[in-house]
Amino acid sequence: MLVIEIPITNTLNPVPIGFKTLTKSSFFKDDYITLTVDSLDNTLYFSLSIKANNNIPYPINTTYKDTLTRTAFNFDFYYNNQLVTSDYKSINNTLRWKTDTTETKNKLCVISDTTDFEGGNSISFKMPLHAFHNLKSGKRNIRIKVYQTLFTDECYVKTDSTSRYKHLYADKKLFETEIEFDITVPKIYKSKLIGFGLELKNDSTFSPSGMDNTIWNSSYPDIYWAIFYPKTVMYAQTDYQKSTDRYEGKDTFTLYHYTPHDTVGIAVYDHDNLSRDDGLGYWTGSINYLERKLPRRISFDAIKWMDLKLIREGVVN
Repeated sequence: MLVIEIPITNTLNPVPIGFKTLTKSSFFKDDYITLTVDSLDNTLYFSLSIKANNNIPYPINTTYKDTLTRTAFNFDFYYNNQLVTSDYKSINNTLRWKTDTTETKNKLCVISDTTDFEGGNSISFKMPLHAFHNLKSGKRNIRIKVYQTLFTDECYVKTDSTSRYKHLYADKKLFETEIEFDITVPKIYKSKLIGFGLELKNDSTFSPSGMDNTIWNSSYPDIYWAIFYPKTVMYAQTDYQKSTDRYEGKDTFTLYHYTPHDTVGIAVYDHDNLSRDDGLGYWTGSINYLERKLPRRISFDAIKWMDLKLIREGVVN
C-alpha cells in the first residue's frame, strides 16, 4: 500500500496577540478559564483552557443524577459591529469532517467541538487571515464574542428489556466574554482552481486493483482529491468516487491566497469509512504553473495524470 505523508516544515512558535477584554461573565476568570490569541504566518490561533475546579456549577440532571460537563464554544467575529461575512465556512465545509447547514454559513461564526471539561480540558482552533477577504487590507479592529449556551452528557440507561446510552442536555451559560484586538489584514487574492479529472497508474510499481481489501471482496479505491493551502494545510476537497482507477468529476474551487506567486499542494486519497484515508499522491507547485488557457497535465506518485487549470480574479480587498 502506497502511503503519502504531507510534510510539516514550520517549526516557529506563534506570537501572542494582546487583546482588550470588553465584557466577561463571573466564571470567565483565571481561576476557571483562560483565553489566548496568537499569530503566525497569516493565521490566528485561539485556545481556551478550562481548569479543574469543584466550584464550577455544572448543571445536574436530577432524573439520572448525572452532572453535565460537556460543552462547545461559539466564536463570533465582528467588524464595525457587524458579523464578518466570508466564504470561509463554505470552503471549509467541503472537508468531510465539517458539516455546517446553518443559516449563518456566510458569516464568520465558529463552533468548537464538544469537549468534556470534567477535570479540566482545552479547546483550540485556528483562523487563516484569508477568511477576512471581505475586509479592506490594512489595520483592522476585530471584536470576538466567545460563549457557550448548552451543557450535555450521556448516561447508560438499563431496564429489564433494553439498555442504551441516553443523551442529556441543559441550557446554562457559564462562560462568556467579549474581546477586541487589532490585526493587519493582508492583500488577499482570489483565483478559481478547476480540476478536470485524474487517472491512477497501473504498472509494476503500483496497481489500484485490490487496494480496498475487505473480508468480503477486493476492489478499487474510492478516490477524491484535495487542495492544500498553505501547502501543509488542507483547504478544500472533492466528494469521492467509489471503486475506480480514475476520478472523472469536474470541480471548481475558490482559492484565496496572499501573493500572486503562491504555492499550492494537491493530494489524492483513497477514502475509507473505518480507518484513516490512504494517500495516493502529493504534488506542490506554483499557481503560475497552473495558470493557462488549457488544463495543465501533471503526474506524481501513484497518479498517472491529473488535469488542472487556475484562473485569476485578482485582489479582492
